Order: sequence, then structure tokens, then C-alpha cells
Amino acid sequence: MTMKNIFLTIGLIGCFVLTFGILKVRNANSNLNGNWSGLVTTTNGGCALDYKFEAIGNHLIGTAVSPQGEASIVDGTINGTDIEFTISFKGSEVKHSGKYYAANNSIEMDLDLGAAKLHTTLKKAI
Repeated sequence: MTMKNIFLTIGLIGCFVLTFGILKVRNANSNLNGNWSGLVTTTNGGCALDYKFEAIGNHLIGTAVSPQGEASIVDGTINGTDIEFTISFKGSEVKHSGKYYAANNSIEMDLDLGAAKLHTTLKKAI
């Protein structure tokens, strides 16, 4: 095998791996699309949370709905299975960070309210 053939083979294998890697990330991101629901425990009891996510490349957009109202997702990012975004609602910001688990189609989500840290598990609504 000539040196040219070796480099050509390595290049083709590299392109093949890169293409399937990109497709896998796109597929994981598209799994985030849709409606998600969870329950977070607060000092006042349980609070239902609903999210509508749309993944566009490595960006996450959508809305969050709680008993206090609806707010848009700001600065949403996707990095592999990790997601982060902020909800700005009535003058306060709530930072969200979570991880998507394909095995059980769920998201473990932490909410940072500054003085309080909350945790919830989101399940995809059918």
C-alpha cells in the first residue's frame, strides 16, 4: 500500500467517524424537543413545572410554565447530554442546569434561585 493510499484511507475513515458523530449529537438534541414535566418540592409543598423545549443545533429555546406563570428560556445551550438555560420571570432569574438520560428518557434538572437550590426529574409528556 502506498503512502498516498494510507492517507486517503485514514481521511475517509475520519470523515466517516465525524459524520456519524454529528448525526448522533443531532439525534440526542432532537430527543429534547417537546413537552417535559416535573414536580419540585419547595417549603410550600410541591410545585408542578412544565417546559417546552426546542433544540436548534447546540441552542435550546422554549418556555417554562409554573403556577406563577409562563416565561421564555434565555441563553439555552446544549453540550452533549448537558443542558443549561435561564428563566427570567418578574425581575428574578432562575438558572437551570441538567442532564438528559436517553435510557429512561428523562432530564435531571437543578434550579438555582440564589438563596435556594431545587432539584427535579423531568419526564417527557406523551
